[in-house]
Amino acid sequence: MSDPVTALVPLSDLYIHPLNTRSAPPDAEIAALADSIAQLGLLQNLSGFRDPVGKLGIDPMAVETRIGIVAGGRRLRALQLLAGRDGRDADAVTVPVLLTENEDTARLWASAENAARRPLHPADEVRAYARMSTTGADPATIAKAFAVTERHVRQRMTLATLPAAALDALRGNQITLDQAGALTSAQSEEALLAELRRVLTTTWGISAADIRRNLAPRGVRLDDRRVKWLGLDTYRSAGGAMREDLFSDDVALLDEALLDKLFRERLEEFAALQLSEGYAWAKVHAENACLPYDVTQDLLRVDMIPVDLPEADAEELERLLESSDLTDEEIERLNELEKRSEGDISDEDRATSGVYIYVNSEGQLILSGPWREKEAKPQTEDVADTSKVEKLSNSLVEDLHRIRRLAIQTALLEKPELALDLLTVALTAPVWNWDRPLAISLSPEEIMPEKADATTVDDRLADAVNKGSAGSTDLSPAHLLDIQGMGKKARNALLTTALARLYEPQDGDFAALVAKLSGANIRACWTPTAENYFSRLPVARLDAIWAELVPGGGPDGDGWLSMKKALKAKDLDRLFRDQDFRDALFLTKEDGKRIEAWLPAELQWPSEAEAPSAHEEAA
Repeated sequence: MSDPVTALVPLSDLYIHPLNTRSAPPDAEIAALADSIAQLGLLQNLSGFRDPVGKLGIDPMAVETRIGIVAGGRRLRALQLLAGRDGRDADAVTVPVLLTENEDTARLWASAENAARRPLHPADEVRAYARMSTTGADPATIAKAFAVTERHVRQRMTLATLPAAALDALRGNQITLDQAGALTSAQSEEALLAELRRVLTTTWGISAADIRRNLAPRGVRLDDRRVKWLGLDTYRSAGGAMREDLFSDDVALLDEALLDKLFRERLEEFAALQLSEGYAWAKVHAENACLPYDVTQDLLRVDMIPVDLPEADAEELERLLESSDLTDEEIERLNELEKRSEGDISDEDRATSGVYIYVNSEGQLILSGPWREKEAKPQTEDVADTSKVEKLSNSLVEDLHRIRRLAIQTALLEKPELALDLLTVALTAPVWNWDRPLAISLSPEEIMPEKADATTVDDRLADAVNKGSAGSTDLSPAHLLDIQGMGKKARNALLTTALARLYEPQDGDFAALVAKLSGANIRACWTPTAENYFSRLPVARLDAIWAELVPGGGPDGDGWLSMKKALKAKDLDRLFRDQDFRDALFLTKEDGKRIEAWLPAELQWPSEAEAPSAHEEAA
């Protein structure tokens, strides 16, 4: 008995052997497979049995020349269909067949056909599907030809957009299928190839999530308060672009400018509604998920006129307040009753007061108020009103807060022991929850200013803390094992980064001490420019900064003071970023040093004498 051999056998000499017990597949499936073979060739040999008994109905004299196919019946049928469709002589078409004369071997081949079939490598699948697609085959046809799902085909076809270098890396098992999928989020081939080089040359593993974060546009997540309130359909109907990742089911809104425009327009509609109800003013606060204290600190809240609810409603309100498990309908009813019980204001009060309108972090519309402006105090003609000159916009104040937060968090990245000290304080110090130095809720405050020009955010801070949003998974033992497997040094670095990102206090003695101990340097991560700072200041503040940094006001002197605000902001921008401009103003090196160290009053740390030492703080 000879060992199995592979031979080229004329198609006319092949038949489906009785040992091949699989039922005949549908004609459409055979036609699709024939199309696949026509494009890609026969990717797997047939397995045949040279049966000495012969096949029922076959001339015994022809036994020696006919081969019974025991594994590969679908392929044989497709080859026969293809030959007939192309008008080719079956005697002239040869097919590679693995042959045996041993019946036991033939039976083994027949029974093990499905289990023994080796799947194509993903990279080979990608190229095979792509070649078939170029002939006009749709995903459904390709799926039938390869006995896979349409979603599987679509995922592989997404990878077909990868350049040859990436597919070669996948074929050589240098990158995983997940990593290859993540590479498709690149916005250009140049960016993709650069990321591929980073993956191939990095000694530690880079996850698919890391690749996506590095390549894909940030976008706006579905848990953003603006998306929650507006609804995804509103954004889509306005033509907003989205990124939907087939590999991670991650969705992001790519046109934040459009989203913000729709968000503000909707808020303005609600403001107009409040005006129609008789309020003197209704102001939109779109920047934050809460209303900052300084917005209302100079206002008086208008008292409501109490309203006594009917007895039945009062009893219902009491019952709902005492219940700890309310349905959505009951919560809505509770809100309605509470609003009614708070009362209303008189028409006279409404005509002299107003409300602020904003959306909180849960995507809920909030009306704050009603508020009334305090009566202005009389002032003499000799005293100038400087409050309007010095008052900064809410958005600029918030940006300055973020910059200060960013500076300390950046410094803490290099201070692991101090970060652990802060964690200990946060967990053990007898202070109010809102005074803790770390936001243990794992919802870190924003550090990227709204106007982010000339602002540098350390990459480590960008995704230092998992907020449990889109893309998160259920907790599993693998999460702990991954941390334990990375080594103490890497784990400590990861922990330090996360703790730094959670640091919160920005003012007071505690913040001054942390700034001193960490060596926080605001100018290392932020430079004032026309866009992020100067154009947002009152003119009087611009004049004061120029006078402080340019001795004598420069060659033009009083002429500079008469310039328009936009030109002043541009000149101050050049003062901070253009050495040639400084030279034209005849500034000295000492002047330059003062400019390089300059900070707005709102960002300056307390002096070393004011900031307590570590010993004093401990005492």
